[in-house]
Amino acid sequence: MKKIQPFLKYGIIYGIISICISLFTFHVYYFGMLMQTLLSFGLLVLFHYFTAKDYKKENEGYLSYGETFKYLFLMSVIGFAISTIYVIIYMNYINPDASAFLTEKLVEGIESTYRTMGLPEEQILIAMEKMEEELQKEDRFSIGNMLMSFFSNLFFVVFVVAITSLIFKKVKKE
Repeated sequence: MKKIQPFLKYGIIYGIISICISLFTFHVYYFGMLMQTLLSFGLLVLFHYFTAKDYKKENEGYLSYGETFKYLFLMSVIGFAISTIYVIIYMNYINPDASAFLTEKLVEGIESTYRTMGLPEEQILIAMEKMEEELQKEDRFSIGNMLMSFFSNLFFVVFVVAITSLIFKKVKKE
């Protein structure tokens, strides 16, 4: 039996862990978008490390920048694809009420930020009304919006992969 490629293995694991984080956020404890983003970013870098480590092990401890970039990017695409497909299915078919919950938490978070910044109450009310109107117009978790989010994330991932590839590559010295 042929061994599974590390980018595929760690991409699947990253996607599954992302799903678990989402489920935890929806059903156990909402720890905020910033914390969820930081956690996701940290896990992405961790799985970049695992992927590069496995490929280095296969190549006598060496891995070029180009190979590192390719494998880490593929791992990221697989993880984000799994996570995106899950969110589309969950938000549109399994639990459509989760969208309202997340929107409410987003509004609360932004309002809290405005208060912390010391904005006048009148300004906060105006800003919150505008934001709620905008959020009502658009379903952020529609299939089209989720696909746009997926490709936006990939654009961001290219930069992360470029940096982590520099860190995790190891070339033979001539």
